[in-house]
Amino acid sequence: MHVSFGAVLLAAPLVQTLILIGFIPGALGTLEAGWFGALTLLGVDKAEIGIFLVVLRILGEAALISVTIIGSLYYFINKNIAKPTVAINT
Repeated sequence: MHVSFGAVLLAAPLVQTLILIGFIPGALGTLEAGWFGALTLLGVDKAEIGIFLVVLRILGEAALISVTIIGSLYYFINKNIAKPTVAINT
């Protein structure tokens, strides 16, 4: 598989603009259609675009899951460390 960095660099602004227009949560379908259209216009083979889109979606979801797990662990580890104290003046 070979999708050139230049093709991705040229297609990314168009795809990001299309994602803003998308009405489906997670840009499902809009993201893929944008990348497919932009890379097709740049002459990338359709089979390579398909592989690129599957890998892109898998890596994106993996990154989201990783950040969620790390954030949750950080919260649960640190939630009891910094409890605010209330001073009572008598």
